Amino acid sequence: GDAAGRRGGDVRHHAGGGLRQVEHEDLVEAGGRRVGAEGELGARRVEADGADLRVGRAAAVLEQRARNLLAARPPLAGQLRGQQAAAKAQAERLRLAEARYQAGISSYLEVLDAQRESLSAQQATLQTQRAWLAAAAQLYKALGRGG
Repeated sequence: GDAAGRRGGDVRHHAGGGLRQVEHEDLVEAGGRRVGAEGELGARRVEADGADLRVGRAAAVLEQRARNLLAARPPLAGQLRGQQAAAKAQAERLRLAEARYQAGISSYLEVLDAQRESLSAQQATLQTQRAWLAAAAQLYKALGRGG
């Protein structure tokens, strides 16, 4: 027992009733397995917590994105209504310019200018419609209803 004590070991009762010398290395090895298992469990907990955090952040990002997309729709709708009214006014201007030209009251340059302005207004309307529809599609996707 004395030599075992100097080596860091101890004498213990064995399950079979006899004495067994337990070496310090045996205790360290057994403790290492225990710490290893606890460490692995802790690492899994940290990994799971990290996954929960990533999911939480992703949900917050999607929620904010949906709010932003919802907020963008009314201004785009108002802008679209304004551009549609402008396009309608330019179409009327074109109609009047063509009628004036046919009556010999104005030059063809006025008709060309009215055509250019009318097409520009139509193009602006289409670009705003595209932006409004894109925002609607992004919102649909952000809410999980689109692929």
